[in-house]
Amino acid sequence: MMSTSPDPYFSSRMSMDHRPKHVHKMAQFFFEIYQEEIPARMQMGAATQLKELLEKILTDLTISYGSVKTMVTPLRLIGFVDDISDVSQESIARIRGPKETADQTIIEKFKNCHAGATFIGFDGHIYAEKITPPTRTMQLIPLLVDQILTKLSWPKSMRWPGSAIEWIRPIRRIYCQFDTQPLIFDLPLVALTTSDHVLGHRFMSPEKLQPVHFENYLELLEQNNVMADHQKRKQYIHEQLTGLGDYQIDDALLEENAGLAEWPIVYRGAIDQQFLTLPTEVLSTTMKVHQRYFTYPSKPIFGVVANATPEDGSAMVAGYERVLRARLSDAQFFYQQDAAKKLEDFAQQLTTIVFHKNMGTLADKTARLEAFMSTPDGKTAARFCKADLATSMVYEFPELQGIMGRIYGEQQGLSADVCTAVEQHHWPLGAEHPLPTTLLAAQLSFADKLDTLLGLLGTGVKVSGSKDPLGLRRLAIGVIRLIQAFDFDCETVCTQLQINLSITDDALKIVNIFIKDRAAVYFNDPLIRGLMHLPINTMIHRLPEVQSFVSSKAGIEFLAQYKRLCGLIKPHEKATPTLQHPFEITLNDWNTRHKELKDMKNLQELTIPMRDYFDQVKVLEGDPATVNGRLTLLSTLKEKVEEFYGTSAHF
Repeated sequence: MMSTSPDPYFSSRMSMDHRPKHVHKMAQFFFEIYQEEIPARMQMGAATQLKELLEKILTDLTISYGSVKTMVTPLRLIGFVDDISDVSQESIARIRGPKETADQTIIEKFKNCHAGATFIGFDGHIYAEKITPPTRTMQLIPLLVDQILTKLSWPKSMRWPGSAIEWIRPIRRIYCQFDTQPLIFDLPLVALTTSDHVLGHRFMSPEKLQPVHFENYLELLEQNNVMADHQKRKQYIHEQLTGLGDYQIDDALLEENAGLAEWPIVYRGAIDQQFLTLPTEVLSTTMKVHQRYFTYPSKPIFGVVANATPEDGSAMVAGYERVLRARLSDAQFFYQQDAAKKLEDFAQQLTTIVFHKNMGTLADKTARLEAFMSTPDGKTAARFCKADLATSMVYEFPELQGIMGRIYGEQQGLSADVCTAVEQHHWPLGAEHPLPTTLLAAQLSFADKLDTLLGLLGTGVKVSGSKDPLGLRRLAIGVIRLIQAFDFDCETVCTQLQINLSITDDALKIVNIFIKDRAAVYFNDPLIRGLMHLPINTMIHRLPEVQSFVSSKAGIEFLAQYKRLCGLIKPHEKATPTLQHPFEITLNDWNTRHKELKDMKNLQELTIPMRDYFDQVKVLEGDPATVNGRLTLLSTLKEKVEEFYGTSAHF
């Protein structure tokens, strides 16, 4: 059937009309996907992704809803939709086809592709109109669950017998409830039928639960030892740990433990006296990295999170203490073995550790840093900054790099400034990591980072897309932050470091461009593009000035006049300004006085002369010599502004 319509609703390709035809009853819908343990590091990402996916699927199915909420536990992925309509909305899809004047075979082919549709002529084209009638939401739930199972992605996934999809761990049960009614249907993708009940904690209370609504579902879970809310579990752990004393707060460790237990219970364990002579950093790192324990700096105890409350908790704690003793015995052995040697001994072992095939060994790297540093303390710090990489402690616990160098340096009588520089010479590790706390540490860190960037980028190592296995982007961010905080001269340092590196002649240019590109990402402000022609230090320090100026009243007025200037300039012959008008003389005097723009104040001073000049002087009127002289004056001003801040397009 063909008809014509003046409806402006038609789009160029396809449009969807989700207009409700009548009011529907609103209800609740929630589901629980119960699987084997989800790794703690993946849980919050999965919950966020599930929320976004659920909202998209509901929109695609034309099901109206109020809000979507998701939760995650080590075993459960939970989705909740409030105020969901019990019937989807009627939708009309209009798909544009060929022109009405097209060959008949083309028109017929389009109609065959959209059999069952109504065909409408509009705006010279043929459209296929497909109407999807309202459908009960409960009938769409199986489709919704299937789409979640197939579209939710995981960093790692697996298959298991009977499954047609990949998932993080085998799915054991799925529960769906619409309003007050559990929904029972087959899920061939995972070879399951949805359950008519949920279960409590699998050890403490594996009871069958029949929730009435979502709030009741959460209450029943908590009554049966399951906290569905991740943040609530995290806060509960923190409160229990605080009850034992002042513990060393570690948000990442709290986050991980909240993802390891559905009902987190904190137990207190004791540390054997023989291990209390170990440095605090060694104790805390051993407990955190290997056991996920929390440390108490002022007490010989630790806190451990369990996922159960056995009748005889003392036996469980004794087991935790026994495992910790073994770990601390290893750490004590490595520490004592290292403490028997000098940092100089470890520094000599660096000759056997290759830093990178293009840059030689770690000994070569420290020798370059030692040659660069100008003070005795600086040379000492440079010589020993990598020495702890040859120690047994850092080999076992890479997280202690720098820390062990500082500890061994203190024991061997090195100055506090040197020890701090050894510990912090690789700071900052990224955009959020702390900066070095001393000038010496910052100088060593700056030289170390630039040495690596020059040595790798200058020998052909490429960083492309998401591939940056050597962390060169992170090093560049560190360089930028050190320039911000300490005003180190990047180009001067690069020139000095280049002397001892076998790199190409254009290495300095490559590193310069690389750092500027990372600055554009780090500052995330389009204004920085107007500063890319400047030296790195000038670019970084000028950006805050430009940001402040362009958002001020004076900056807005300057930009208005400067755009007038740019709009007037056209190709011309260079000529000496004739200076026939008083305002022309004023503008030329300003131009003569300011050979180079130093700061934003100079731009502000230019605003009024430009405004008066444009208001009183008809730039493009007059004989050719006069016009060329005026355009030459304006071009000179534009060049000065661009030397200070890029082109007019960057404002």
